Amino acid sequence: MSASARLNELKKRYNENPRRFFAPLANEFRKTGDLQMAIGICERHLAEQPSNMNGHVVYGQALFEAGRLEDAAATFANAVALDPENLIALRHLGDISRMHGDLAGAAERAHAVVDVVQQEQRLGVAVATHQVAHHRALSAPGVAEHHVEIIERRAQLYVARRAAAGGRG
Repeated sequence: MSASARLNELKKRYNENPRRFFAPLANEFRKTGDLQMAIGICERHLAEQPSNMNGHVVYGQALFEAGRLEDAAATFANAVALDPENLIALRHLGDISRMHGDLAGAAERAHAVVDVVQQEQRLGVAVATHQVAHHRALSAPGVAEHHVEIIERRAQLYVARRAAAGGRG
């Protein structure tokens, strides 16, 4: 789907349910470079929905890209208060700290990102291991090996993708 088609679809959905679709619409405006529109939508809706973590993340990204680093830092701090493991907010807070010469703050955020990524990787492996055990216990001979191979490959791909993406989801 093209960017303009996606934007039109989100505008339609936003008109039907603004509370649910403000963050995706603002994010699409951000991606197309209309930072002021993204910022305006977020400011309007976050006043009504201060616990909308996705809205804070999109708002922070738009502020960051607009060069409003102090506002972005405060917004990402709000997002982290709502979700202490939000990788986008943690990464941006680290970037802002580094840009301001606060290397200790940047290192602290980098460690937090690494911790979250490692937790997600361990969880992914644990889930895959459980699925393997479940299929081994319930599948008929011959079929079980096939399912186990598929699940093991999926677990390996999951871990590799998460590592390659730096844990961003």
